[in-house]
Amino acid sequence: MRKIVCLFLLVLTLSACNNAKQTQVSDLVDKGQRFCLKGRCEESIDFIKEAVTVDPESAYAHYNLGLIYEQTGRINKAIDEYKSALQLKSDYDEANESLVSAYIKLKQIGTAKEQIKEFIDKNPENAEGYILSAKVNVIDNNFAKSIEELNKAINIDPNNVEAYFNIATAYYRSNKVEDAKKNYEKALELDTGHINTLINLAGIYVTEKNYEKATELYNKVIDKVPDSILANFNLGILYGLMDDMPQAKAKFMRVIELNPGLIDAHYHLALIYKKTGQEDQFKKEVEIIEKINPELKGKLNFDTPDNSKAKIKKN
Repeated sequence: MRKIVCLFLLVLTLSACNNAKQTQVSDLVDKGQRFCLKGRCEESIDFIKEAVTVDPESAYAHYNLGLIYEQTGRINKAIDEYKSALQLKSDYDEANESLVSAYIKLKQIGTAKEQIKEFIDKNPENAEGYILSAKVNVIDNNFAKSIEELNKAINIDPNNVEAYFNIATAYYRSNKVEDAKKNYEKALELDTGHINTLINLAGIYVTEKNYEKATELYNKVIDKVPDSILANFNLGILYGLMDDMPQAKAKFMRVIELNPGLIDAHYHLALIYKKTGQEDQFKKEVEIIEKINPELKGKLNFDTPDNSKAKIKKN
């Protein structure tokens, strides 16, 4: 009986030690992340290294150290840490994705593919491996293979938003627009606020000249991300195409508020002032453009603005 009690106490002690380690690791990683968010990533490395020292078998600590190394340009060191994380936890999706992304940054596409294959071999029922495989095949413009891999992911996880988003994108890149729309719409059924899906589907509606539907989707993006330069800019273009100049003006002014040096926004705002006869404001915008880029002085053409040729920015 005494032996059983001793064993029970030993288990409790080990459990308490593990919990204390995990808490310490989590606190150190959080502290490091906060430093990096403030632009002090070099200092954050020391905290996360300490987390690895506290618990060398923490996949979480190794993964986060890899992230900081990657953010500070130490790609090879990041790769070592991502590998360590995966050795400790073979189904660590985030570590696998980061490792593949690091290989891609180094233009080691073949190695990235080998890593994905290894991950899928170890985790054949994990949809994320097939999604990652599809992304790499898109880099190679192998859209057919990408679609094949994404269908595998959807079979494993029929509610995976990223799988539907990526298969829609692959269909679109293959000029299969209707298939793309169908899968973007399915992604939005699963997640009505999926930003990239809203933006890409809005882009399709623009090409179809369904400006009202595109405007609706871009406004949903702004509901979620009010500071989205892309969504605000494209709404400015769309409102211009629909001859709603007050709304177009408001959107371009918002873009300029977010990025005062964006010449395209100043140019379109100048077009609006020109079209609505606000000569003083028009001249002011032209002066701003020429101040931002003196090489444009005397080269800007506002004589025959044609809104039908206005360009929507891509995601």
